[in-house]
Amino acid sequence: MRAVAIDREFDPAAPEARWLMERTHTDESFARLCRAQKSFRARLTPKPWRCDLPKPPGEHPRLDESARGEFAEWCRRYERAIEGRATSRLLETVGSGKAAAKLGPLIQIHDQATRSAELLPLAGCPVHGLSLRGGVATGITKRQRHCLPPEPARPEPEPRRRAPRRRAACR
Repeated sequence: MRAVAIDREFDPAAPEARWLMERTHTDESFARLCRAQKSFRARLTPKPWRCDLPKPPGEHPRLDESARGEFAEWCRRYERAIEGRATSRLLETVGSGKAAAKLGPLIQIHDQATRSAELLPLAGCPVHGLSLRGGVATGITKRQRHCLPPEPARPEPEPRRRAPRRRAACR
């Protein structure tokens, strides 16, 4: 789950940010990293294993031509694997939804890079470990529906009109 506060800037090392992260059950390793780097971080592309790919081959720096070639091939496979997948999806807006002036462009970059507005399946479900092969998930339970694109809105059904009830006369 990713929460983004957009109404104003926060200092990642400030007590207020720590309080918010505690209340939203933020992963402690992530919170510690944010404080140490004085930066909030968000992955914009899917992790490889959420697209059924192994970790990149070799270690950085890749010094020999063979290692660079293997890595380049892995990058091509990764690009193909993430084509039809999103990294995040907007579930809910709390508050006005109006971004602070300096944060508006950053939010646009985030949403475009993560493809959050597109009707794409999420790249692997971090909650259920769901693997989406070819963008198709099988054996989905009701609890896993958040992994898939939202269904199109259906029109509200017409309210049923009931016949007036007749009261029985008391005797």
